Amino acid sequence: MPDTFRSSLSDYFHSENAEFRIISEEVDTKFESTAIASLNGSFLTIFEKLKGYSGFKLVSNLLGTEDRILFFSGCRSRAEFLKRWKQALSKENDNTEFAIDTKPPFKERIFKGSEIDLNILPVPEHYINDGSRLSRRKYITSGLIISRNPDNREILNMGYGRIQILDRNRFAFDSGSKGHTWSYIMRSMETGEPMDFTVVIGTHPVFYLLGAAFIEDEYHRAGEFIDFTLASGLMNNIPVPSDSEIVIEARHNPGEVVEEGPFGEYTGYMGYDTTGFTATCKSLMFRKDPVYYDILPSNSREHVNAFSYPRSLLIESRIADSLPGNSQIRIEWPHYASRFLALGYAESGAGDIAMQAACGVIAQDPLWGKFVLMYRRKNSLEIPGFLAAIAASSEHGFSNITVLPESFIISSDVSSGGRMKSSRLIAILDPVPYKVEKSGNHVVISDGKHGCLISHGYSEGMELEIFVPEDVDITDFSRVGWVLSTRVNPAMDLRFDGMKLSIDARRVGPEIPEMPADQTKSAERIVSSYISSKAMSRETQGISPFS
Repeated sequence: MPDTFRSSLSDYFHSENAEFRIISEEVDTKFESTAIASLNGSFLTIFEKLKGYSGFKLVSNLLGTEDRILFFSGCRSRAEFLKRWKQALSKENDNTEFAIDTKPPFKERIFKGSEIDLNILPVPEHYINDGSRLSRRKYITSGLIISRNPDNREILNMGYGRIQILDRNRFAFDSGSKGHTWSYIMRSMETGEPMDFTVVIGTHPVFYLLGAAFIEDEYHRAGEFIDFTLASGLMNNIPVPSDSEIVIEARHNPGEVVEEGPFGEYTGYMGYDTTGFTATCKSLMFRKDPVYYDILPSNSREHVNAFSYPRSLLIESRIADSLPGNSQIRIEWPHYASRFLALGYAESGAGDIAMQAACGVIAQDPLWGKFVLMYRRKNSLEIPGFLAAIAASSEHGFSNITVLPESFIISSDVSSGGRMKSSRLIAILDPVPYKVEKSGNHVVISDGKHGCLISHGYSEGMELEIFVPEDVDITDFSRVGWVLSTRVNPAMDLRFDGMKLSIDARRVGPEIPEMPADQTKSAERIVSSYISSKAMSRETQGISPFS
């Protein structure tokens, strides 16, 4: 039996350590589904009833944790995933034929011509300010764009593109990463032949990981992880995974540019840049009982994980391979920091290798890697512990902290002011025991002798003081880590004063995705009810919503 979107979800549903919540009451896709899925944290969330969209289910946060990525890829460990990922990436483009499903479920309902209406899909409105340029907030976030290489039509490519619905049969889309999809469109405009492409929503999770890897020929590479079948298109000569829930066949409109956006990007801020492409639909197909897959925008776990997890393992592996053979190394890029922060440890019996490991992060991750905090020995990787260790290093005059000069950084770094340059910070640290205390208008992380104070501007002259904007909850370390990572340029916003260090993260940032207060309150009520044992009882019965 082939591996499919539904079988993978059902298998996960029945697995021993599954984390999910089934929301059985009716939910509005206008902000409410986003708010609930966000509040559910690491849980995979399944919405069984959608207001105004009978017959549809919605699922979110498939790839929100490392455990789920490993599960869906059929791997038992990081090492196994990395080995198979490397094998997949090393495959050359080939012409091996795939099994073809002549009766794929997505052809159960077919719409063509005037029948097409993209508004029948339960596309969420995620944030108030999404699509404000055109006053159209509906964005398809899980659409994998499948297209043929115009210079070698045997090569197929999968890529992401945020898709804004404009009307019944027309949408705008962005290829801001300027990967293969973008290059194919530019090539087609040069030749004067409009490019056909197909969008699939809801297919095996492995395709979503491969689609973010900046490679071609994802189908042949996916064979390293899953068995699958393809199905022919209806109006485009483009095969798609036969397990796809929803399929949209389209053609790029070469003479039309639409400034879509803004959109809640992976940085946690609204992104205004767009390639401005548009397309007209040729067909819309989906199952009789379709499951709509939604990837939460902004710096959600899944949005960052989809492109970051395989990249992170490759970088960690390359650094480990360059260090002495008995080394232990672990590096994590927390999702809330949008890859601008790396936390890790590196130790070896051969000597202190933490600095070499930290430099490796900056060398191997040149688009991000703005802050690299590295322990000299194995330890848990929570940001309060690193802040306590930085405060303790004041005894040595912070000599273990190195600020590197400005260098190239990705344009989405808001602290660079659009210049695509930022300084970098490396801190080589020794772990210390610590405790966290909230006192009025500030939080203190202390090892008993040294302290880190986090506030909105209040100061007590502690060894490390961090000032964050008024709208950031100082007790929420993920939000504190977010503003530190995105709004601070180390050379500009750090001040060393002998045995004291202050970090000012109050730089005015770009627009932040906003959620209506009413939907937030409604979501909090729903999520709190699903924490109760009564609400969870259905989950323990082993009844799969994806039979």
